[in-house]
This record gives sequence, structure tokens and C-alpha cells, in this order.
Amino acid sequence: MNLRECFGAAVQRAPHALALVDTDVRWTYVELAQEVYAVARGLQDCGLHSGDRVMTILRNRRELVVIFWACQWLGLVCVPLDPRLSLSDITYCIEDAEPELLVFDATCATTLHLLYEQELLPQRLYTVGSIRSTGSLAQASRDFAQLRYETLVSSEPVALSDDAIAVMLYSSGSTGRPKGVPRSHSNEISATLAHMLHNCYQFGESTVALSSFCHTMGLRMLLAMLMLNGKLVIAPDDAPETCITWIADEQVSCLYAFPSVYHDLLPGFVNNHISSVRKLAYAGDAMTTELIAQYYRHVAPTVFVNHFGSTEIYTYTICSWLERKPGCAGKAGIFTELRLIPPSAASASVVDDVVPAGEVGELLVRLTSPEAFRGYWNRPDLTSRVIQQGWYCTGDLVRLDEDGDLWVVGRVDDMVISSGEKVYPAEVEAILRTHAGVQEVVVMGIPDARAGKLLAAFVVPADPTLTAHDLEVFCASHPQLATFKRPAKFVLLEHMPRRAHKIVRQELLQFI
Repeated sequence: MNLRECFGAAVQRAPHALALVDTDVRWTYVELAQEVYAVARGLQDCGLHSGDRVMTILRNRRELVVIFWACQWLGLVCVPLDPRLSLSDITYCIEDAEPELLVFDATCATTLHLLYEQELLPQRLYTVGSIRSTGSLAQASRDFAQLRYETLVSSEPVALSDDAIAVMLYSSGSTGRPKGVPRSHSNEISATLAHMLHNCYQFGESTVALSSFCHTMGLRMLLAMLMLNGKLVIAPDDAPETCITWIADEQVSCLYAFPSVYHDLLPGFVNNHISSVRKLAYAGDAMTTELIAQYYRHVAPTVFVNHFGSTEIYTYTICSWLERKPGCAGKAGIFTELRLIPPSAASASVVDDVVPAGEVGELLVRLTSPEAFRGYWNRPDLTSRVIQQGWYCTGDLVRLDEDGDLWVVGRVDDMVISSGEKVYPAEVEAILRTHAGVQEVVVMGIPDARAGKLLAAFVVPADPTLTAHDLEVFCASHPQLATFKRPAKFVLLEHMPRRAHKIVRQELLQFI
């Protein structure tokens, strides 16, 4: 089955169910379909062919949803970019993906004008919103409404393989250039089915889009709501107060977001009686024990899931028993086979040397998972490094406890060697998160003439009275923190530097 067929089935199954809410627009499934087919006709008349890339640089909004499904209907590849990307990253992605058509938010016009002047943009340009300037980009761009034809799709769609590429997501560029991750129709359907099962979703669920549709988390909720004839709500902005209002007013039943978003939403749940939300899931970062406890206390979800995965393979593991093991990553997903090998083995192409339970190893995921990609776009060098003998080398350091549950220890490239001792920053971070005064923490190695590297802890306090001395005393008295694992320096920050909700670790070094 492909996403075109999923879309058609959803429209046929419940044509008059509410599909999309975006400010003052409330579309049923049949109304959404009419918009999708009208824009698909416009794309047809642009002369696009199956497999061509259509790039969007849009925040979450109904036009992005329509473009995504119109692409699926015609067999085009949707390439959604985050408008918050830097100019250099946007430039790289455009040159890498070579889109035939670009739909962009008018607020990006100033940035994109520079690329237009350098002849780096595709010829077919459509804007959502009015460009105020009268520059050459404004003259070359057409309004998105002109893509919408009154006559619908003019011919039967071309044959579409389940293995055809449906979407290409660009992973975060916080540690280098973004990587294009092509995802097939089969990949996206399998990942969505796994997500729905892991989170116990039912027909008619509803959600507010708290993650960008250019991210695998946001895309997962877009697809899950369609496959379950649910309601997808797009808030006018991402301010916590706005999102809480829409969650309450639309009687939203399930949420999926980064831990930092849940932290920002918590006061809204504490101060408002919102009984509709029953299912929570988070991914992308660790959540503190205290924040997990607060959501159990103030929301009392029936399902609360920590999802561990990636853009390349959506699901590695899930944990739905956070009340017993807060922070645990749990067990393999329904389609997933895992293996733990010595941290240095993957770089030597050795994937059969399995580490014993309880020891730290690099996580490998077998590529037989239908959620798994097949390689990076235009990057055979990188593909050959991460795909070894049918396994995807995640670069994540993990261990299994006595119950066979997985815990994330860190990243292979984050490991710090201090005075000859190996330290995994995520282990130290997990201990610091148990301090009631810590909201967020990142531990990194910093150069030292004697030890080679020393640990520095960057902390966003939950308690404004927290001091570096408080944290030093806490670490010195903690029974699970060996002397060589104690941070030598504590840096208190108002907030973490982020890109698309992910902490940009390298930018923290400026605060030393």
C-alpha cells in the first residue's frame, strides 16, 4: 500500500469527519480532498513528473498539509524544510535536492532573494502570503492560490510503487551539513502503524501539531491522524499559552513533542482543567524524572511513551512504563531487531561482536525493519559508514538492564576520556536531572592540559536560587557518581541554544 491509497481510503471511510483545523478553517476529509486534488491539478500543469522533488519552506500550516498530500497523489517527492534553518543550510539543501518547484513562506523572502539573485532557486516559485518587496524574487514568484485549480486532477495518477520515495527529510545540521534521508511510502506507513500501536491510538483521535511537519515526529502525527480519520489541529503560533488554549478548546486527546515543549506546556496543564488529553509521547531528548512525575500528577495519562528512534529508522525502542522507570528507553519496537556491539567495533566494520548485558555498547538496528531507510541522498560515503552488513550503526551508546530494558548512555562521538578514564556524558546528565533544581543539563568535555579533557555541565535551573556550589555538593555526595565522572565546571544558563528544538551542543562552548 502507498500513501496515495491511504489518503483515498481515509476520505472514503469518513468523508464528513473533521480532518483539519487551522485558525478559522475547519475542513472535513472530503473538503481536504478537494483542496488536495485542486493543487495536484496545478502541479500537473507545471509539468512535474513522478519522482520530481517539490520543496517547501513553510511553518506548520494547511498549505503544507495540502502540498504534502498532493505530492503523494501524483508520486512526487515532498521535501519539507524548516524555515528556521540558516541561509547556508537552506542553500545546501536546495543544491542537494534539486527541486523542480519551491513553495515558501513570504516571511522567508529576504533570505531567499539572495539565492534567487545567485540563480540557485528553481524556476517554479510559489509563495504563501504576500511579498512586500518589489525585488526580482517577488516578480518571479506566483501566489500559492494560483496552484489551486477549480477543475480537479485531470487524469488517473501514474502507477506508484510502495518502495517509491514519498518524502525526503533533512536531518538536523547541528553537527555538520544536513543529511537528506529519503523515506519510501512503505517506510512512512510502517512507521506510522508502529507509532499508532505503541501509543494505543484509536479511530477519531485528535492532536495539536507540536512538532514541525519537516521533522519525523511532526510528520508521524500528520499521517497517524489521517490513517485514523482523526483531527489535526494547527495552532496559529507555538506559544505555550496558544497551544494550551487550542488543546482545551478542540478537546485534543493525544500529544507528541520534545521534552522542552512539555516543560513549556506544564503551567497550562497545572492551571487549567484539561481532561481530554489521555495519551502522551515524547522523543528527541531525555525528559527529567520530575517532569515525568508532574505530568502523571496533573494530566494522569492512560498512555505515556518515551520513543527512541531516528529519521533513518523511525523506531528503535519504546517505553510505556515510565511510572516505574522514568527515563528508560524500553524495548525494541514491533518491527525492530537490535544488537549491541563494542563502541569501537562499528568503525572497524565488526558487527558480530556482541557486548554482554549490563555493559555499554553501540546500538545497531537491523535494516529488515520496514521503517528503515536505504541510504542517504547523494552521500554514498556516509551511507557506507553507517550501514554495515545489513545493520544500521546508530552511533548511540546504550546498555541493557537486568530486565532487558534499554537505557541511553550517550553518543559514540560524545564520549569523553579524562585522565585515561572513559566517561559517557549522558550518564552524568541523567544523575544531574534527578536534582530538583535542574530543568535541563548538557555535559561535555572541555580541553585540559593535564587530563586531556575535563567535564563541564551546562545547566538551565528550574530553581532560580540554584548555584554551582549546590551542584558540586550534590555530585560529591551522589553514590552513583564516581570521582572522575564529576563535572569540574558548572555553567548556569537562562536557556539552551537550540535548532528545531534540538540542543546545539557545540554552541555551548562559547559560555566557557
